[in-house]
Amino acid sequence: MESDENFGELLRQWCGLFITVHDKRVYFLHQTAREFLLPVAVCLSDPTITRTWAHTLDICQAHAVLAESCTVYLSLRTKKDVVTELLDYSAENWASHFREANVENTALISLALRICNPNSTHYTAWSEIYRARHFLPQNATNLILASFFGHKRVVQILLDTGEVDVNTKDKYGQTPLSWAARQGHEAVVRILLDTNKVDVDSKDRFGQTPLSFAAGRGYETVVRMLLDTGKIDINSKNKYGRTPLSFAAEKGHETVVRMLLNTDKIDVDSKDQYGQTPLSYAAKNGHEAVIEALASSNRP
Repeated sequence: MESDENFGELLRQWCGLFITVHDKRVYFLHQTAREFLLPVAVCLSDPTITRTWAHTLDICQAHAVLAESCTVYLSLRTKKDVVTELLDYSAENWASHFREANVENTALISLALRICNPNSTHYTAWSEIYRARHFLPQNATNLILASFFGHKRVVQILLDTGEVDVNTKDKYGQTPLSWAARQGHEAVVRILLDTNKVDVDSKDRFGQTPLSFAAGRGYETVVRMLLDTGKIDINSKNKYGRTPLSFAAEKGHETVVRMLLNTDKIDVDSKDQYGQTPLSYAAKNGHEAVIEALASSNRP
């Protein structure tokens, strides 16, 4: 086996100016390389194109290959294993590859369920590595984890068993819907809402609701889905007195602000425990379009 340093140099020699190696990672040297490899609509429909490499790289399939490699590898690991670079990479990236691949393979989904069982040694092996670099819900169920990562097929399978609590909460009181909304996973939010069993206004330990999370992060589609349930307390406050409108205004999410303003019973001038209104937060951060929207809503 070549050392990392020697392999990196060999790779550069093989690929010439096509790639660069930095900090043990391989990158295309220029954006045009990516454009050359990725498929485009005009090329996919053009029967005259016969080049071997041009526009042949399917990103979804690439994620699927990596998702399978990582998931299979992690399903064979236990807590006592020595941490290798492959284990390190798999632990940190398997979930994103799995999500981007839109995995439908039942065998692979079964493996994902195995490594996302919080009571298994497989889960412990990768979650400790992941948590060292990223946030991961604590005291989470497999449904919470699948919702957190945006694994829609896994979420659907778990719900289909009829054996999971759709409103289960983690250590900080967040539900599967809370996490899906917070992460902007639209498909998972839709699946959970379609059960007609979720508490759409569930509050965590800090009083945050799914709408608060989605509004604060500017996830317009998620906000619309939540509002369309007709079960949302639009003026729900967290423990500090802040509303979804307050969070959206603070971050300058104009479209979300206007969506909230168009609802009935919205309290535009709601004050938090510090006496701050949505307009105060928008002004503090210089969000002119949001300031105008809020000011206009108060005009007769």
